[in-house]
Amino acid sequence: MLRAGGNRYLFYGANAWDSSAAGIGFGTCAGPLGPCTKVTRTGPWMGSHGQAVGPAGLTFFTDTAGALRIGYHAWSPGKVGYPAGGARSLWIDRLDIVGGQPVVVR
Repeated sequence: MLRAGGNRYLFYGANAWDSSAAGIGFGTCAGPLGPCTKVTRTGPWMGSHGQAVGPAGLTFFTDTAGALRIGYHAWSPGKVGYPAGGARSLWIDRLDIVGGQPVVVR
């Protein structure tokens, strides 16, 4: 859960983490115990993008300049799944809240 801009956001992983279909969705919450309302309904908030395939395991932190960042793991392109020789790597992006909605800045 993230509190930013006066709002609470609950982020969650969806689909199988060991596939290219893994992604991250989110909802907004009235408080730490809810209730929460699902926002992402037609697809993931963050799905495969660029070189990052099947993102999952989202976490938040503030960098030394005070910018909000997200860290997550994703497969490197070409080989998805450990049996195929794939590897999950750490990815970091900036996160902004625009109009009450979380927006990834790459």
